[in-house]
Amino acid sequence: MGAVTDDAMRAGDADRQAVVDRLSQAFVEGRLGYEEFHHRQARALEAVTFGDLKSLVADLPVGHGSRAAVAPVERLVLSAAVSTQRRTGRWRVPPIIEVTPAAADVKLDFRQAQSASDHVDVVVHGGLGSVVLIVTPRWAVDVELLRSPWGSVRNSARTSAPGASPEQRHTIVVSGSVGIGALVVRNARFWDRKG
Repeated sequence: MGAVTDDAMRAGDADRQAVVDRLSQAFVEGRLGYEEFHHRQARALEAVTFGDLKSLVADLPVGHGSRAAVAPVERLVLSAAVSTQRRTGRWRVPPIIEVTPAAADVKLDFRQAQSASDHVDVVVHGGLGSVVLIVTPRWAVDVELLRSPWGSVRNSARTSAPGASPEQRHTIVVSGSVGIGALVVRNARFWDRKG
């Protein structure tokens, strides 16, 4: 039996996430359009081998030749291990948000949030806790790329924001996996305090 080539070796979750990060960088830099980015991202999350992953980034610059080495994409990383992690009130939304609801919840309130980008990626690294996104009609939420093998997903928001003007319209694309927790996307309730 012949030796297994690198391309035929099975990829792991960390390998898939590294490619998703590289694709996100390429999208922010304008190297990939919205549809192409999401098509490749979906394929990366389902990739089995290193060859599958390589084909998704073969036409993108690597390492020092790209702007990624000079100016990494701004991202917010929240890990809720013991207590709930929150972003509420007026806060600046980066292009990428990574959340890990390990044993507690992560709550992101977008009602007063400010975003320079019309596209925000929320990557969920699932655990026991839940991720709650509170949105207004100017925020559309797409959960098609989110895996939920044991957890649950409830999205009460629109997948597009037709009522908002172009400069106010934003799309949140949620990917990753909810683990055994939950993702809840909803409008504000009367008990949600502003700020």
